Amino acid sequence: MDKLYLSFFILCVALGSKAEDIFNMLRGAKDTPLTLLDDGSICIDIDETLFAKKIDSEILENSSKCLTVMLPKLMLMLIADIKQKFNTLEIDNEFFLMDYKTFIEKSAKNKFQKTISIKVKQSHRYFARFIKSKNGDLFTALFATGVIARKDTAKLAYTSTRTEATGHSQLLLLWWNTLELDSITSRLLGINENLFKTIDSTIAQLKFSGSGKIVDSHKAQQFFHIIHSNLYKYNTESEEYFNLVSMYIRYAMTFLLGTRDFLASANFNSYSSVLGLWSIIEKSQDDASGIRIVPVCKIMKNLLALYQQLLLQHGIKDKDIYLIIDSQYIGYKEEKARNILSQITGFTQKQKDVLIQFVDFAPLNSGRHLLTQKAIDDSISTHYIDAYLGHYAAGEEPLGMYSTLDVAEYIKAINHTTTKIASMYGIKEL
Repeated sequence: MDKLYLSFFILCVALGSKAEDIFNMLRGAKDTPLTLLDDGSICIDIDETLFAKKIDSEILENSSKCLTVMLPKLMLMLIADIKQKFNTLEIDNEFFLMDYKTFIEKSAKNKFQKTISIKVKQSHRYFARFIKSKNGDLFTALFATGVIARKDTAKLAYTSTRTEATGHSQLLLLWWNTLELDSITSRLLGINENLFKTIDSTIAQLKFSGSGKIVDSHKAQQFFHIIHSNLYKYNTESEEYFNLVSMYIRYAMTFLLGTRDFLASANFNSYSSVLGLWSIIEKSQDDASGIRIVPVCKIMKNLLALYQQLLLQHGIKDKDIYLIIDSQYIGYKEEKARNILSQITGFTQKQKDVLIQFVDFAPLNSGRHLLTQKAIDDSISTHYIDAYLGHYAAGEEPLGMYSTLDVAEYIKAINHTTTKIASMYGIKEL
């Protein structure tokens, strides 16, 4: 049993998942997030309740709720060996984990005394710490390991990651090699240590798993293109021109600034065109905390400059997004925009239908979900994503005298991703 316990411990440390979940996976139990597949990978089911309520619309991308993580060859052989022992030995399901934990902690105490302290219940955290040390994708790691704390749920609600979790798989391989587990596992299996060598590999990625609020890029391209290509039909001083520009820029802010769906979320009075930064307090009641500093990419800078000039032409000094209805200026609302589009002239009925569908079903906070997906895909630090989203508790903001956030790198990284989004979603200057 000693070798079995050691093998199981290595598996828990290497996968970064809880012992109970791994044990259930090996036993083929139901209602466990981890499933061992025949192709040498593990499938992790993601709890749909972690995400915002799904909207049934073709405007939004379909999202899988399962991640696939590839495993090193020797880990698969170790798993097969453990499963074989489970089948041949008389394993008491109820007491196995308790006996295993007692054995590991007692062995560590006898061998290392006070030099090394091992708490078996916390062994799944070792991999997470390693990922942090490598500035790896912690969001995907939370999904891939199935270890999610209550404090993580707000951040994960926005997260999307590749269904074939290449980044996590490669970190797992690096972790495996860092611990020199090829050698240790070979000895446990009784095979030549030079027979297998774990190397990094690249996995093709096509689908995303996670947030259900990612707007389909083709639908967004249609929306922005229809408005962009028809604006010339309207006098720049007309209500129609003002309203169409307002709609265009409101959704550009959604995708490039990560605005929320609050009425005041698009207010850009605190935007500095010189610094290329926009600051906003959306949720906090205290002006000293909850400040979100958002880098503004070149395309968004030019759009905001145009809109500020348009507001001044209409005698509006407040920098916010407005619509004109019956000669009255009102704050932007989706239902008002829909009514304007349904009555506007100059568009074909098909074009109007596309615009109305987009306004009806593209959430005004969907850009936050999109940026998280694309930033993870670009391997951007999770600290930068937190800063962009404003996911810091009061007093923990990443800015200030004692902040360790590299602001220049943060700006550069976010602008890189939002510029890519602008191109992908067809957002152009007007």
